Amino acid sequence: MIPGVFGKPSWYGGIIEQILTNEKYKGDLLLQKTYVPDYLKKRSVPNNGQREQYYVKDDHEAIIPRDEWEAVQLERSRRAEFKRTHDVPYIRFGVDKINL
Repeated sequence: MIPGVFGKPSWYGGIIEQILTNEKYKGDLLLQKTYVPDYLKKRSVPNNGQREQYYVKDDHEAIIPRDEWEAVQLERSRRAEFKRTHDVPYIRFGVDKINL
């Protein structure tokens, strides 16, 4: 068994989704996802085009192979399109946690 975030042998869907959508797991790096508009308040905010972002490909060793990560993105897009075209709010597989 592979322990999850809290040391338990189960993984929650939200954690798995974070892994499958973050480019760091395929070895790339997106810089300046957030920025600090006021250094006195020291609060970072999401960068929605206010600052330039930089994408570094093959920055470090990948945890998930690039082709598998890209295949997951295609599947996520396919499912999102299915939900849009069929007016389905969510797809439930009957599993809230996955035991590895």
